[in-house]
Amino acid sequence: MRTLPGGSRTFSRTNSVEPALRTAAIRGPRRPLSKRDDRRNAGPAGRSLVLARVSCKNRPAMVDSDRHWIRFGQFDPYLKTVKTLDPYKLDPTLTPSSEFYFESGERYLTDLFGEIGRCMAPGFRPRRAVDFGCSVGRIAVPLAARCESMIGVDISPDALAEAERNAAHFRVTNAQWVLSDDDLSRIDGPVDLFHSYNVLQHLPVSRGLAIIRRALALLSPAGVLAIHVPYADLASGARRAINWAQAHVPGIGQLANVARGRPRDYPHMLMNPYDIGAIFSILRDRGCERVHCRFIEQQRYPGAIVIAQVPSDRAPQARSKATTDQTSA
Repeated sequence: MRTLPGGSRTFSRTNSVEPALRTAAIRGPRRPLSKRDDRRNAGPAGRSLVLARVSCKNRPAMVDSDRHWIRFGQFDPYLKTVKTLDPYKLDPTLTPSSEFYFESGERYLTDLFGEIGRCMAPGFRPRRAVDFGCSVGRIAVPLAARCESMIGVDISPDALAEAERNAAHFRVTNAQWVLSDDDLSRIDGPVDLFHSYNVLQHLPVSRGLAIIRRALALLSPAGVLAIHVPYADLASGARRAINWAQAHVPGIGQLANVARGRPRDYPHMLMNPYDIGAIFSILRDRGCERVHCRFIEQQRYPGAIVIAQVPSDRAPQARSKATTDQTSA
C-alpha cells in the first residue's frame, strides 16, 4: 500500500480512462499589439504591461491549441522540455513522475484550501471536485484525497492515461479521467469545486471565458470556483511580436523550433493573459457575491488565482442551458 505524499489516505484499486476522443476547436482571435500599445503600456524599466483584450476582430491564431497539447501528451506529458513558471514546481528536487512531484501539488492544494477556508467557506471539503486541464494528475491525484470523488479533465488521451497510472500508483479509487471539450459535456451533475491551474492561458481567451461560464453553471449551491489566469505579459514589444508571428504566420513557428534545436513539429504553447475585469463581470452575472483574488509571481506572466463562491440558494443550471452561453473575443 502507498500513501499520497502530504496526505494520510491509502488507496487500493485503479480507475479507467474514457476511451473516446472529442476535440472542440472553437478558435478565438488574438490581436497583435500596436506601437500605440507599447507607448501607453511601457514601464520605467522598459518593459510593457499588456493587459488581455476580450474582444477584437482580427484573424485567429494559426495554432490549434488542442492539437498541440495532444502532441505534448504524446511525447512530453510531464513538460520536461518546457521551462516552468510555476513557483510550486521550481524546486529542483521535483523530478517529473517522482513522489516529490506530486507533493508539489499537495503543497499547492494546502495553500488553496487554506484560502478557501479563510475567505469563503470554513472547513470546506467538497464532495465532488473537477480539475480542468489535469494533465498527468500532479494536482488531481492529491485533490482526490480531499473529496469523495474527483473528475480529472484533459484534452490529451496520453496525459490522461499517465494520470490513471499515477492514480494507480497511489491507490486512488475515487478518480474519473475524462476527455475535455468546451461544453464540459462529460461532467455529469453538480460539482462542489471546479478547479483549474496553469491551463486557461493556453486557450484563446474567448474559449477560456466560455469555459468559466459553463463551470459556474455546473456548481452546486455554495459551490466554489478556483481558477488561475495570467493577467499581464511583461515581455518587450519585440518579444511579443515574435511570439505573435509564431502563432499567426505560417512557417515561423517551425523556423523558431529549428533555431532552438527542436524538431520542426515541436508544439507551440499559446500564452494568453486575461482581463480580470471580464472574469469579475462573469462572476457578478452568475450572482457571486464573495470573490477572493491572490496574485502569484510567474516571471513574464504574473498571474492571479481567482476564488469565487456561488450563492447557497442557487440551483445549478442544467447542462443544456450551460452549453448555450457564448462570449465573443
